[in-house]
This record gives sequence, structure tokens and C-alpha cells, in this order.
Amino acid sequence: MGDNRFLEVQAIPGIQIVPINDKKAPIVNEWQHTKTVHDLSTCYGIGLVCGEISGNVEVIDIDLKYDLTGKLYDEYKSTIHQLDPTLLPMLVVQKTVSGGYHFIYRCDEIHGNQPLAKRHATEAEKQKGEKTKVLLETRGDRGQIACWPTKGYELVYGSFDKIQKITVEQREILFNVAYSFNEVLKPHVHKEVKQRKQTKGLTSIEDFNERGDVVELLENHGWKAVGRKGAKILMRRPGDTKANHSGNYDEEKKWFSVFSTSTEFESQTPYLPYAVYTILECGGDFKLTPKKLYDLGYGDREEEIRQNNVSVPSVIDTSDEDLSFLAVEDDYADYIDRWRKGTFEMGKTTGIDELDKFFRFKDGNLVIINGLDNVGKSTVIWFFSIIASLYHGWPCLIFSSENVTGSVIRKLIEFYWCEPITTINDMKYKQAHTHIKKYFDIIKVKDRLYNYRDILNMHTKASKKKPYKMLMIDPYNSLKVDIPAKSKQDYYNYHYEAASVLQQYGKQNNLSIYLNCHVGTVGARNLDKDGFVKAPQKADTEMGVMFANKADDFLTIHRVTQHETDWNLVEIHVRKIKETETGGRLTPMFKPVKLKMINHLTGFVYFDQNPIHDWHKKNSSNIPLDFTIPVAEYEIKETADDSFPF
Repeated sequence: MGDNRFLEVQAIPGIQIVPINDKKAPIVNEWQHTKTVHDLSTCYGIGLVCGEISGNVEVIDIDLKYDLTGKLYDEYKSTIHQLDPTLLPMLVVQKTVSGGYHFIYRCDEIHGNQPLAKRHATEAEKQKGEKTKVLLETRGDRGQIACWPTKGYELVYGSFDKIQKITVEQREILFNVAYSFNEVLKPHVHKEVKQRKQTKGLTSIEDFNERGDVVELLENHGWKAVGRKGAKILMRRPGDTKANHSGNYDEEKKWFSVFSTSTEFESQTPYLPYAVYTILECGGDFKLTPKKLYDLGYGDREEEIRQNNVSVPSVIDTSDEDLSFLAVEDDYADYIDRWRKGTFEMGKTTGIDELDKFFRFKDGNLVIINGLDNVGKSTVIWFFSIIASLYHGWPCLIFSSENVTGSVIRKLIEFYWCEPITTINDMKYKQAHTHIKKYFDIIKVKDRLYNYRDILNMHTKASKKKPYKMLMIDPYNSLKVDIPAKSKQDYYNYHYEAASVLQQYGKQNNLSIYLNCHVGTVGARNLDKDGFVKAPQKADTEMGVMFANKADDFLTIHRVTQHETDWNLVEIHVRKIKETETGGRLTPMFKPVKLKMINHLTGFVYFDQNPIHDWHKKNSSNIPLDFTIPVAEYEIKETADDSFPF
């Protein structure tokens, strides 16, 4: 039954090998602390004894048969690599008979066997009497693992004669990342907190748990966000520490937990946002928390509840027989007929063939755009508006509160020729300026603040002069919020109503509204493996996913502004297309359409396709004799996924 390779492994200096049965259990006594050469001639397999007896060998056992996501192994490796790119190649890696993996190493500091990450049992598992399943655990002192060349085990990287020693800090990385997958934590216990008696509805604690910025609170107390793993933001504690991170905040579960024992928080204990606030801002006194949060504006006010606790009026009279609210054939016959005959109008071209696959100009759509500060959201939309005016004759009304009116006009003139205004001759300037005056109007900002209804009323009045097809509001959060000082909940309802009104107004007036939005603080912390901020998602929009979901189309505009070579590549991520039948679809998650800035940011190209140049070529009678548009070399370097040696 034995295998000659068993003897080869047994002969490796510095490790202790024991014979095991088909259940992976040692078949000899006193194996934990007896260093001897065992008879392996008839055993089923062999085991590597961990701990001091093998030179302080320790193993992390990754049990993938209990992983419900299918991503545990890749995410575990990726996060380790993000924190220390040198660590993974130092490990000996063995694939187990069940499809899991062993990470094998030596370290000056090791302990006995211990679980690192568990999950709760599924309903089917609970019926068998199980409560949890272990995903990651260690084998250390008084532990052992079945090992190659036992049947079903495979060495995929390294060898047993080259088990390297890692530092205590590197071991802490392996453990801390493993802890971040743990879903089974003992709850934080404290005395029940009594709310203010006069407060009804949403309490200050409930409100803070819902919308309090825990990461910002921690950073104000010296913690630092150092990375991300899925929904978890990795945090490093303040003070002198060599650990890459000491805990994490789970955005989905809304709890903060630490691995370190050197903080004011209990290790491996989940804290809800209000409990984090209590520890950091109230000295652990939970009796102070409700009032302090209430005074900060959290929780419903009694007067607001009285105002909101009124009957909602309805335009539907239930006492008559009027059923005109039900659709009849005349309401949809034309729509169906146009689809059957193939005469249904597709969305209009952007002038860029690749972008047309994903996004098109459509009449009456609410297009919400998000992106980080300084990536060029406004500039890209101005460029799109020039294309819409050239290709489709769309007049545009622009509200851009963060830009001087002259600078907006200047960029539009430059985009008309893809040339800096300082080099445009008089003939070309006159032609561009005439076009801009015909198709564009800018709302003066000065020192006045407008709300969203003001902007729509301005459009209503100005449209008597010019039949606008586009309205750009940039940025949305510069608009005045005309509601009394109320709870944050009412604030969100206000913006949700604003998005609904904007969408309805656009449909009624056949007006495409482009709404430029900023990104919340959490989205701005999402870093890639190189430390650059990733493109935000729809849910990262400042007013939240509820607001963004009102969009007909949703775009993310992103640029890695500090990248050494790719700083001038603008990514267009299409996050939502409500009606794909008229053109458009979502861009692949990691393959946005990338446009390159050209000629001192006076235009954008996709490889050799320049939509402005193409339009002028088709309208050659408009081109002055000296017309040229430089097109810079365009190269996109595909970013390969992290390639680990195993």
C-alpha cells in the first residue's frame, strides 16, 4: 500500500512525517511530540506534522467545499497580494483531495489549531444539526495535514524541502485577511439604550446606523482605510503598528470589527455604526449616544412626523365608473405597428462607432452621470453636446455652476475644431462662434442659487426662443435644496422626487436631460491593486442608488488622473440602458469604452476615429482651406489580471 515517494518526503531534513489512514488520521501514537522515523511501507498516506517538531511549520487550510460564493480563494490571494506582493511566492501551496488548498510556511511565532473564518450554516445544513461551517483555519502546534504524495493531494507550488520562514508581520497579513471572510462573530453586548421619549418614528440610533459614515468617523480618530475586499473596507489602527490592516468595515452588514487586541474595540466583535460612535465619541457611555446623535441631526423630529402623518391626496375617484386610467388598444397600437414594420427609430449616433454599441442619444431621456472629482465629466458631456449639435442639430441649454461662462464657451469653440482657441484663425473662429451662438445657451450663475424647479422654469421660458433638445445640469449637488431643516430621510425623499420630476419633464418636452452627479466618500476610497481609485459604481452616486435608479441611462466617466501614461484615457462605463431596443447596452464590467484626449484637451478620439473630423469631412464645404486636425497615436494597454504562481 505504501509509496516509494513517501520515503523521499520522509527523508527531507527538518520536517516530521507520520503515516495516516484514509480518514487522514495518524495511525501511530504520541505523534504530536515524538520525532522519529516511522514505517511507511503499508500506510494509506502520509501527514506533515506542524509546529515546533517540524521547525515551526504552520498551515492555513482553505476549505473551498464550504465556499458558497466560488470566489473565496481568488479574493483571499488577491487581497494578500494587494497588501504584500512578496508574500504569496514565499508559500508552499498544496491542493487538497477536496479541492481546497494548504498554504504552508514557517514563522517564529505560531500557535495551535484555530479557526480563522466561518460562515453560518445553510437551511439544508441546519436541518442536519449544523450551525456553522469553517472556511479557513490553521494547523499549528499539535496539528497535522495529509500531504503529497498521498492520493488526491498535489503540490502546485514549492516543495517540502524549501518551506520558507515568513515574518510575524507577514503571518499577521495572512491571518487578518482570513479574518475578513469571517461571518460568525459574537454580538457586541451592552445595556439597552433608551431613546428620547418625545421622539417617534426613526430614532437617532436607527438613523445613524442607516446613514452614518463610519469610515470617516474612524479616520477622524486616526484609523486609515488601506484597501478593499468586496464590500469590506480594510482599516489600519492608529499608533505604531507594522500590520497592513487591523480590521474592516462591512458596508453590507454595516458592522465594524477588528482583529487586533491593541484597540478600544473587542477583537472579533461586530460593532454597528452607533456602537462605533459610542466608543469613539462618548467614551463608551451608551446613555449619551441617543442625545448626541439627535443633536447632530439624526432621527425624525416630532414636528416632522406630524407634518408627514397626513392623508395622501388621490386623483382617482372610487365613487364613479370612470376606467380611463386603463390602457386601451389605441394607446399602444402605433408603438406595436412601428416595431412590426421595422420603422421604430433607433437612438442617434455619437459619431463613435464603438460607443454607439453601448450608448446613443435618445429623445427625452434622463441621463445621470457620475464620476470622481477632476476626471473631466463636464468636459466629456460638453464634447457630446457639440457632437449632438453637429450630427443631429440638437440645441443645448447648459447650467454649469462650477465653471465660468467664458470657459464653457471656449471649450465648445475648441471642440468644434479640435484645436486650441489660441491657434484658431479668424475664419475658423467666426464659423465656430456662429455655431455655438446658434445651438447653445448658458445659464448665468453669478451669486444666485437655483433649485431644480428654477432650472426647469428657465428652460420653459428660454425654449420659446430656441427648441432645446438637451439640458445639462452640472453638478446636481450645486442646486439649492428648498426644504426646511429636517431629517436626512426627508432630504433623500426630496432628491428622489427631484429625479422623478426631471425625468417626467424630459418626457413631456422631448428633452434629454444630462445630470452630472458627484460620488460619495465610500466610492472614492475604492482602490485597485496599484493604489488608484477604481471607477465608481451606480450605487456610489452621492444621492445613493435610489436616486440613480430613476435614470433612463446611466454613465460613469472615469480617468486615472495620476497614472504615468494613461492619465489622458477617459473611460466611459455604461451602467444602465433602460430601453435597449432603441440601441445601447451595458459595457462589460472591466472593459469600458476608452476615449483619448487629443491636442491639449480639445477633443477625444477612439483609436483613429475622430467624430468631429469625420463630420467636417462629410460637410467639406464648411472646412476652411487650412483645416487640419491632429490625431495623436492611440494605444490602450490592456491591464492583465494578477497572475500568481499558483
